[in-house]
Amino acid sequence: MGGAYWIASYPKSGNTWFRIFLQNLRDDAAAPADINRLRISTYPANRLWLDATLGFDSGDLTASEIASLRPAAHEWEATRHDDVQYWTIHDAYGVTPDGLPLIGGNGILGTVYILRNPLDVCLSYANYTGLAVDAIIDLMTDPVKTISRDGDGLRLRVQQSLLSWSEHVRSWTEARGIKRLVIRYEDMLGTPSETFTAAAQFLGLPAEAARVAKAIRFSSFKTLQHQEQQGGYVGRLRGGGAAFFHRGGIGTWKGRLTDEQVRRLLGALGGTMARFGYPGDN
Repeated sequence: MGGAYWIASYPKSGNTWFRIFLQNLRDDAAAPADINRLRISTYPANRLWLDATLGFDSGDLTASEIASLRPAAHEWEATRHDDVQYWTIHDAYGVTPDGLPLIGGNGILGTVYILRNPLDVCLSYANYTGLAVDAIIDLMTDPVKTISRDGDGLRLRVQQSLLSWSEHVRSWTEARGIKRLVIRYEDMLGTPSETFTAAAQFLGLPAEAARVAKAIRFSSFKTLQHQEQQGGYVGRLRGGGAAFFHRGGIGTWKGRLTDEQVRRLLGALGGTMARFGYPGDN
C-alpha cells in the first residue's frame, strides 16, 4: 500500500509517548518495546535522513534551500515503500519559500496532531532543555520561532519553523486538505482506551480492545521511566535538564509556575487554550 502518516505536535506534548504506544501496538510482543530501539517512526528533519533521501550532502545549502527541498523528499520517500510509514514532525504546518506545502502530495495518508496544555508544556520543556522557565515562555510566545538541534559541526536537525504555541496548534488544526485526527495529551492519560483506540483506527492499525490495552500498559510512564533509569534514553537532550520521561502528569505547572509566568502564557495563548478546553483560571 505505501504512504506515510505524520505524528505532529509542538515539542514536549506527548509525541514520543504516542510513538512508543504505536510500537507496542504493532509489535504485540510479550514484553514492552525498547525505548532506544523504536522502529515505528522516522524523523525527516534529521539531516542524515534528508541527505540520504536527497542523495547529496545538504551541508552547503541555506536553511531556505533545504526547506524548499523537503516536500519533494517527503513525497518521494513516502511513495517508494510498499509498507505504511509513520513520521514525526515538530514543524508548524506551512509552506516552503517556493509556496509548496511542507507536507502533502502523493503518499501522504493523514496526520495525528497531539496537543497539550501549554502551561504543562512550558514546565516540561524547561526540564528537558535545562533552560529557565522565562526563556521557554519567550520561546513559546515567539510568532516566528525556529528550532534545530546542535551536533558536532553541522546541526543534526535542519531548521524547523515552530512559531508560537498558538500558531503551531492553529497551523495544524486549521490546515486545509489534510486528513487529520486531533487528540489531547490529557485524554491520552484520562481516557486512554478510547483515545488510543481512535488513533489506532485512524492509522489503520489493529484496534482490538485487549491488544490496545496491552500496548497502553507497556507504554506507561512507570515502564518508560524504569527503562530510562536502566539504560538511558537516546532522545534525551545532551547537556539538558531532567530525565526525558520526567513526570508525564496533568497540572504539573501548579505551584511551580509563578503567577506572573502564568499570566504571560495566558495573555499570549489563552484564546487557543480555551478553544481546546484548557481553562486558565484554575
